[in-house]
Amino acid sequence: MDLIHQLQPNAVIFSDAGPDVRWIGDEAGVAGSTCWSLFNRTNAKIGDTDPLYSQEGDGFGQDWVPAECDVSIRPGWFWHALESPKPAVKLLDIYYDSVGRNCLFLLNVPPNTSGLISEQDIKVLEEFREMKKSIFSNNLARKATVVNSTSVRGDQSSQFGPENVLEEGLEKYWAPEEKQKEWELRFEFQEPVSFNVLEIQEPIQMGQRVASFHLEIQSIGSKKWESVVTGTTVGFKRLIRFPRVKSRSLKLVVDKARTDPLISYLGIYMDKFSDSSRGNSSKITITRTLKEEQEEQLHRIERKGGNFGKSEKALKMEAADQTVICELLAVDLSDYCYRVCSRCERVLPGDYNSGVSSSSSSSLCKFCNSKEPKLLYRILRLFSSVAQPMSSSTSPSSIL
Repeated sequence: MDLIHQLQPNAVIFSDAGPDVRWIGDEAGVAGSTCWSLFNRTNAKIGDTDPLYSQEGDGFGQDWVPAECDVSIRPGWFWHALESPKPAVKLLDIYYDSVGRNCLFLLNVPPNTSGLISEQDIKVLEEFREMKKSIFSNNLARKATVVNSTSVRGDQSSQFGPENVLEEGLEKYWAPEEKQKEWELRFEFQEPVSFNVLEIQEPIQMGQRVASFHLEIQSIGSKKWESVVTGTTVGFKRLIRFPRVKSRSLKLVVDKARTDPLISYLGIYMDKFSDSSRGNSSKITITRTLKEEQEEQLHRIERKGGNFGKSEKALKMEAADQTVICELLAVDLSDYCYRVCSRCERVLPGDYNSGVSSSSSSSLCKFCNSKEPKLLYRILRLFSSVAQPMSSSTSPSSIL
């Protein structure tokens, strides 16, 4: 590692123990709700680090080792024709659970067999980008007519005033007077605002300080202050979703900090995608033609060295005439998990019951459980017979 840092000083070395960036402990892209960039390398060993320590970091740590969430856009790390990418709304969930929890988000997008990113994956990434832009391009906190705080360091409003939290970037920030016990930012609006996402950022060049906080709004009717959401660490960025609220007054309260807290940015947003999906079990249906299924199997055979001459051409022509559409997946986005068909290895969701064979303990998709793949399995049996010497008692007619 010393040699790497000597020859490539900007290189970042990643493992569950750092030394530059640490693994969060899973490949689902989900960080813990508490996540310090502070860490003690002496308490970690590559391959033998406490998973909870890697996930949460150490508020008393002496080293700066931010966490990274690695996850694939697909069920696995490599591209497979019979698999599909995660939907954009799932990537949005991962974004909240990684970047929104003070982590780096490393998304794997594998190339297909042509060496290109598949159109399916590109479409999902474009949808994800548009979702993010739709949500975070409009910070509703900027509509506030009054922005106050419990105190300002040295009464220097221009340098450390609360208005700084409405400007993007880390150079300007709100700094309270030193050694205070109350740390609050208050916002007043002319008209009520509705929102369901809170964003907070710390100027991390000054260290990570906030250990716990909560957001309150003032009820429009009773004028009483009500707690909306609580959190622990902030770091470079903290994003928290909650049920939609509406108010003319809100305040961010820092409850606990390692030292005097500093806030560089605060945003409130309306996320219509998360708001609409709560309580509605969204489903997507992925379809695939029998032709595509057969061509994929033929492609697999070719990669294994199958050579069928005219029979293979005839089978390809026959496959090209098929236009049967088979429903393969009904993926519940609220429970997005991966179980595969025991025959074709197609991805099945966890609640997929209609495609499970009742006569076997193995799980079959609807396609494999139907009569449609008869020709496909003939091809596979034919390949199997070519791969092994044919006995004298076996005839081509008995294979087909």
